[in-house]
Amino acid sequence: MSAIPFLKCRILAYSFLSLTTVLLTRLPLKAQSNASGLNPSWQRIDCPFVVPQGEAVDCGWLTVPENRQVPSSAEIQVFFARVYSYSSRPAPDPVVILGGGPGQGMSDGMSAVWQGMLSLRRDRDLIIIDPRGTGQSHPPLTCEEFKQDYPPEVEGGNAAEYQWLVQQTVACRDRLLQQNIDLQGYTTTQTALDLRDLRQALNIPQWNLIGTSYGTKLALETLRQDPTGIRTIVFNSMMTLGDAWSVDTLSYTLQAFEQLLRDCERQPTCQTAYPNLRQAFRELQKRLNETPLTLSWYDTTTGQLHQESFTFQDIVDTFIFHLSFIDTLENLPYYIHRLHQLINGKRNLRDDEIMSIFSFPDFGINDGVYFSVMCHEVYPLSAFDQTQAFSRQHSQWFRPEGFYIREKRQCQAWNVPPVSPQFTDPITSDIPVLFLSGNYDVLTPPLWTEEIRQNFPNASVIQIPFMGHDVLNSSLCVQSFVADYIKDPRHRLETHCIVQHAPRFVTE
Repeated sequence: MSAIPFLKCRILAYSFLSLTTVLLTRLPLKAQSNASGLNPSWQRIDCPFVVPQGEAVDCGWLTVPENRQVPSSAEIQVFFARVYSYSSRPAPDPVVILGGGPGQGMSDGMSAVWQGMLSLRRDRDLIIIDPRGTGQSHPPLTCEEFKQDYPPEVEGGNAAEYQWLVQQTVACRDRLLQQNIDLQGYTTTQTALDLRDLRQALNIPQWNLIGTSYGTKLALETLRQDPTGIRTIVFNSMMTLGDAWSVDTLSYTLQAFEQLLRDCERQPTCQTAYPNLRQAFRELQKRLNETPLTLSWYDTTTGQLHQESFTFQDIVDTFIFHLSFIDTLENLPYYIHRLHQLINGKRNLRDDEIMSIFSFPDFGINDGVYFSVMCHEVYPLSAFDQTQAFSRQHSQWFRPEGFYIREKRQCQAWNVPPVSPQFTDPITSDIPVLFLSGNYDVLTPPLWTEEIRQNFPNASVIQIPFMGHDVLNSSLCVQSFVADYIKDPRHRLETHCIVQHAPRFVTE
């Protein structure tokens, strides 16, 4: 892969995301048969991850139809794991963790379950799932075609790059179809029905859902498909049911950049280190819009020498990622400062600095599932004309042929039918729900939470200051009161710890 993957990265994706079996200290789950073909069934399998000493886990495959709309549909296996509570008398309603994407499996990130979910596991079992087509579920919808290095001539967001990506999209789609995979079966609704079937197969009357990013959309659809089976929902970084490539997200991006500059000015350490950050940012914008910045660096992971040019629009693309995650958000004033020094000839950027600014972690997105869901549910509902018009109006910030246009072309190549218009009908419920958002989250902006919350009369809404995407896994404070909420959603939440959140901007 290129060391500069922001043009390719699925930035709507994020969740908490490492081979042995364990002797259980409690009565294990009993696998059910499906001889009649009427009831959902599951089979126990060896857990495909390392289970720490003292932990009790059951792993299994749930067998479900690949496409419930087709009577003669093939069967597929959906992987799940039940991680048992530390309590000898756990509550009867487990917590189900739904990751992001679409296209992320949870089994690849079990370290977060062992280390980050301790407060939840004191009272309840946890259930993680690899949504159909991802992780250990079978068949996998992996697109190996996207793992090839970009040809040098197509990097940089140009027409040649888009054409190459469309070619790879077609190649992956054709290969999956040759394997007799029904791409129309990999949707949010089908996955929600998998969750309903899993609950029934495990004989669980009700459970609690925690969804992150795309997982919030899946949680909403699960509520529609299985309304009596859900006790509470925690929506962590709420995603809209409709258009994810909207003017709202671009507009909120501009607000987030302004918020960053204000927070640095108000924070004494940042203000002292970068007293002219706002001016430096504006000068960086002006200079790179006039003359792109050409950088050369040596990638120690691949042993390759790279050279690429960057406009200010490219800087915005990469900063969108950094804004959305607290670990990199706190680096942004330093990155602005260093780039400003570079264009003024004061200091060069080291190879490791270039890599830290322009390269991102692999979120483990399964491209086949990503396109099957997004091209079915998001692309047909997206107002591309308005988004493109907004980009042209703010062309000093955004590329008119932005990633949303690239993915529009890829969706046209993926060629799955659009979702029913009823998919975006409001979902209402009086069950207790908790909405969590970060004020820096430009991937799932807080305004999406405001749109959805109106349909939940028993909703609690908490916006966390100085936080971006996925606040639950970014803050021990949030994890604590989420555990309290699930234990008793009627009890007043003790959230005073969030006032202790403050930016800790990196300085030289």
